[in-house]
Amino acid sequence: MTLAEKLGELVLSSSGSYENVNSGVARVCVPSLTLQDGPVGLAFGDTGVTQLPAPPGIAATFDTALARRYGQVEGSEARGQGIDVVQGPNLNIDRVPESGRAFEGYGEDPFLVSTMGVADIEGIQSQGVLADAKHLVAYSQETNRAALDARVSSPALNEIYLAPFKAAVVQAHVASIMCAYPELKGTFQCEDPALAPILKQWGFSGFVRSDLGAVHDPAALRPAPTS
Repeated sequence: MTLAEKLGELVLSSSGSYENVNSGVARVCVPSLTLQDGPVGLAFGDTGVTQLPAPPGIAATFDTALARRYGQVEGSEARGQGIDVVQGPNLNIDRVPESGRAFEGYGEDPFLVSTMGVADIEGIQSQGVLADAKHLVAYSQETNRAALDARVSSPALNEIYLAPFKAAVVQAHVASIMCAYPELKGTFQCEDPALAPILKQWGFSGFVRSDLGAVHDPAALRPAPTS
């Protein structure tokens, strides 16, 4: 592919009723990819879809079969509208109760978030649609989200924040992951080279997409030269 074609695969834009679409490369039979929120059913002003209950209510049932059926509805409706990727579930831990995204997640317990998230992903992907688990990894506050620096110890990072994403990869084989807005210990998470080896260690074989405008320095994503 030409450089312009490669860049067209990376850049997403809105197109009609689709929230995120890349260019595709018709010359080599690569179709465009369509991605749409969200964790609470298809969003972006979408119509003709089910108004699903908020995920905290699903988590309160402790019923993984219900969470899987929830995902099946999301996946089925996405496929019916030509959407390839459902941008969900939200696997962030609810640490700030008044956070603007708390209604999208499964609460504050890492095990419960992991279990419900796995079931939802399996439901989505059972319909021939890709799930996009978000937001890797420490994203607990919506206010000033692009200016926050999450200071998280290594034990807390692994035992609390990363646990649901590891389950999504290892157990549910999630197809895609979205990285988060805030910095993590001084490095923007969508530019953090420390996260890629973690995904590789888990056996992640999908693709990572950034949240809207969350990559501040694309050059920082280039791998370091080897001697």
